[in-house]
Amino acid sequence: MRYRLELNIGNGNSNLIFNNIYFDSFKTHIIERYTFSRRDQPQLHQLVIKVRTLDDDLIETTNGNKKVKIKADDLIIYKNLSDKLKTYEYKNNLINRKDIEQDYINLILKIVISNYRLY
Repeated sequence: MRYRLELNIGNGNSNLIFNNIYFDSFKTHIIERYTFSRRDQPQLHQLVIKVRTLDDDLIETTNGNKKVKIKADDLIIYKNLSDKLKTYEYKNNLINRKDIEQDYINLILKIVISNYRLY
């Protein structure tokens, strides 16, 4: 399956980061919400995933909602993969980018397939 990954790192003032993954038949919007600790280190607080058709129609989840909030183990795995996408080595092609991107895409696809009606 072909995909195009758009990573928006965001600026230091915002607590929201928007990432997009475009597939052949749908697109996935990933919204990361951060909180700031006392030392001003952003920490991932909430992760929301929305899936749209290529015509920008929202696709419903299996329980009728329009978005999925990620919690627990998947949030920890996502945070680790997201941190790898923000490293100096990734940005400057010092490591194999395809492997990291593939792990990221596989996690998002697992969440999408288990929560959305894609038919």
